[in-house]
Amino acid sequence: STACTICPMGTYAKGNANTVCTHCPKGKYTEKAGSGGCGACAAGKYAGSAKSTGCIDCTAGTYAAKVLLDV
Repeated sequence: STACTICPMGTYAKGNANTVCTHCPKGKYTEKAGSGGCGACAAGKYAGSAKSTGCIDCTAGTYAAKVLLDV
């Protein structure tokens, strides 16, 4: 290969000399391609699956009080 490939949304590559993109874990997300890490959802929102590309509001009768640390 003659060029590096940008990691797609929902994945990240931290640091240099990566050979693969890593999926964001459940509860974390990336909003754009080429991320160096995954972000945490704000209180009242969640990322329901691995490879999330955004956060979803908690529905009536549910909550998410904690904000998780970034990867």
